[in-house]
Amino acid sequence: MESYRLRVPGRIEELVRGLHPELKRKVRAGLDLIRTDPAVGKELRDELVGIRS
Repeated sequence: MESYRLRVPGRIEELVRGLHPELKRKVRAGLDLIRTDPAVGKELRDELVGIRS
């Protein structure tokens, strides 16, 4: 499957860098999952239509 590229704002990069190593691994694993399958997660409803959780 094709891998996508994520654009992460600098502020978020700084936040992730400052996290505890275990939490940082979990965040990066989640971002890697999104990169490989952007449709992962549940579709939201109402005013959040078009966004996934």
